[in-house]
Amino acid sequence: MHVIFDVAMKKIMAILNLTPDSFFPGSRLIGPDGRFDTSEFVARVETALAQGADIIDLGACSTRPGSQPVSAEEEWARLQPALELWRSHFRAVPLSVDTFRADVALRCAEYTDQLIVNDVAAGDERMLSAVVSMGCGYVAMHHDTLSEQVSAVEQVNGWYDAFEKKAEAAGLRDWWFDPGFGFGKTLSQNWTILRHLEKLPHHRPILVGLSRKSMFHKLLRPAPEKPATASKQHSDPASRPETLLLTRLANRLALSGGASIFRVHDPAEAF
Repeated sequence: MHVIFDVAMKKIMAILNLTPDSFFPGSRLIGPDGRFDTSEFVARVETALAQGADIIDLGACSTRPGSQPVSAEEEWARLQPALELWRSHFRAVPLSVDTFRADVALRCAEYTDQLIVNDVAAGDERMLSAVVSMGCGYVAMHHDTLSEQVSAVEQVNGWYDAFEKKAEAAGLRDWWFDPGFGFGKTLSQNWTILRHLEKLPHHRPILVGLSRKSMFHKLLRPAPEKPATASKQHSDPASRPETLLLTRLANRLALSGGASIFRVHDPAEAF
């Protein structure tokens, strides 16, 4: 089970969340009641693939700002029903599992022929050992809080250099780098890194997760008041059409800066 990283063309990673609290409601596949709809899951995966997704990214533990991680047992309880369907319907499709737990990652390997571990807490030795043992793909995301006294780009590059040494020592050969937009960074730092993406290391493919993040909707005027009978969709800042438009523009900027993998909620409207 080995993922070959091809940077000859951009790849789209479509986000589906097995959570009731991920920051974008449109990505959620589990309701407040905890119910998982098997037919809805299959339909959503099929739709994402039809819209151009190359990889599906499943997350069962929200990492949005301010969220509290669920236990490993709860994370697996959410993942397993979806993975059972994945094994029977989509096994040959590249599957990214958004987890920072080595034990969870190891349990995912039997359900897909092309596993990628998308790790927001990159660097844990147990996780690196697990990924190497599985021979799967890996996304290492920058997650440290940045100082405002030093260039944001320099700090991210320093983190990359340190991780690269750790990966080499662990025997990790194939991995992608995610600069971690929205994690440990101010609004200004996020935009600085995006504008200067070409200054980041390009030894590895760069994945960007910009989709519908607060770095966009924080720039917008508050949405106008809606009648009480109106849908709540557009009152949620991540769901506003303007947020999607800014996401698309930012993805184009990232592509020009050298990014090659784009983690998105809207595969058909990524660019």
